[in-house]
Amino acid sequence: SAAYGEASGLLHITTLDGLTLLVDQAQPDALEALAAELVPEGVRGPLRLCRADDPAGGHGFTDVPDRWISLQNQTSLDEVAEASGAPLDPRRLRANMLLQGWDAFAEEALVGQIIEIGQAKIEIMEPINRCRAIDVNPDSAQLDRNLVRSLVDLRGLRSLGVYARVVEGGTIRTGQRVQAAR
Repeated sequence: SAAYGEASGLLHITTLDGLTLLVDQAQPDALEALAAELVPEGVRGPLRLCRADDPAGGHGFTDVPDRWISLQNQTSLDEVAEASGAPLDPRRLRANMLLQGWDAFAEEALVGQIIEIGQAKIEIMEPINRCRAIDVNPDSAQLDRNLVRSLVDLRGLRSLGVYARVVEGGTIRTGQRVQAAR
């Protein structure tokens, strides 16, 4: 887990084996020390600490260059879980929003449309083509499934969920209705 302390300026990281690390981003070697502790030698490249809430930073923590968010449909997850023969923890998909009440894979039919959730307007941009990252258990960090194969077997596609662009920001609360933009 990771948490940033605004007041202290420290990044608190706890590893799966219980090791707690404090990273002071003001210290020039702090990120390299963190990488040396967590990432095998030869795997990492240059590191920099990015703030997720800094629009000027140009980084959105997604697999696409644009600052999009990701939406996941619970019914789609249920279909994949059934096809793979085991429950599917939504955390594997790292979605920004989990939506309920739609038919399986209905989210993909909304590409190009603008929807409203609460006060926000969101344009559905494209399906998310999944990589092996979804095969990793979010609790153990172990590769324990082949959900990509299950997706391809089920649908002939690797897509699950959609990327979206915020057209108009606003408050969104759990349980609010999703509807076509007015």
